[in-house]
Amino acid sequence: MSHRRCLLLDPAARCAKAGRNELLEEWRQTADAVIWLDFQEPLNEDDVALLTGEFGLDQFTISDIQRQRHPAKMERFENHVFMIVTGLSADTESLDYRTLKISICLGKNFFLTFHDGVSISTDGLWRETSTEAFPERPKSATLCYRLCRKIIDRYTPIITAQEERLDNLETAIFTSDGDQSLAELVEINTRLKKLRRVFVYHNDLFAELQGCIEQNNAPELFDRGDLPGFRDVWDHVHRLTTFLDLFQELAVDLINGYTSVSAHNLNNIMKTLTLATVVFLPLSLLVGIYGMNFEFIPELSWHYGYFLLLAAMACIAGGILILFRRKGWL
Repeated sequence: MSHRRCLLLDPAARCAKAGRNELLEEWRQTADAVIWLDFQEPLNEDDVALLTGEFGLDQFTISDIQRQRHPAKMERFENHVFMIVTGLSADTESLDYRTLKISICLGKNFFLTFHDGVSISTDGLWRETSTEAFPERPKSATLCYRLCRKIIDRYTPIITAQEERLDNLETAIFTSDGDQSLAELVEINTRLKKLRRVFVYHNDLFAELQGCIEQNNAPELFDRGDLPGFRDVWDHVHRLTTFLDLFQELAVDLINGYTSVSAHNLNNIMKTLTLATVVFLPLSLLVGIYGMNFEFIPELSWHYGYFLLLAAMACIAGGILILFRRKGWL
């Protein structure tokens, strides 16, 4: 059986009741109550029958819920809105993250969440809602934007921590550990790029949701009072997307900077080797000429030939070095 828990938000009792299937019957008999069903494992046949029969979900929505991976999106139906939000796994605490697909379905008097694994965001909202009092009729839309805010907030410390990390790498990359720092920069850049893609989908999702509320396309589910909550979520998504763009640009700049410095150092090394080659090339030519085994080489029998050749080699090498010095190559 799937791990399913129920939370009944009863305005008459002005409190939430946690339980299992017994709350479904109480929810059916309470006109203003909102029920929250949280499915924490894959759906079984009984779950599918409940979702299609009681809440009116179609087979395509069920299929999207059961898929392991799916980008963030929103679909509007006659009596409910279906959303997919990409959260973080419970063990994620750094940029080495694993995502968790969280499906949300909200209707006039029900709120359904689906996730195949532990969701810190869902558990946090569940605890808060279980202990809250309700001075007025509870709304599924309120639960929705509060959950979405918690999901997005989990990304915030992970993304903002990259600023200090990049600052440290900027210092370390030009030291003896430059190659290791470069490898870390490439990894950071790759993960930031993938994470930005996640936020692009979220940005489109919450922008579309705001448009739906502003145009009053789902009056039974949303009203103008819900707009500030979803706009707040969109603001955070937009701000984190800006940070991702900035940090990715910094990572790319550091990678390019390290590559440029490495290329410059390599050019200096090649320049030194080239200058040394140019100096010794004519000297090697002279040594090669007088090292040939011909019988009639006049200078070989001259008493001062050896010393003259050394002097000529010294003059040639010195002249080349003076020329390089005047050219500014040394």
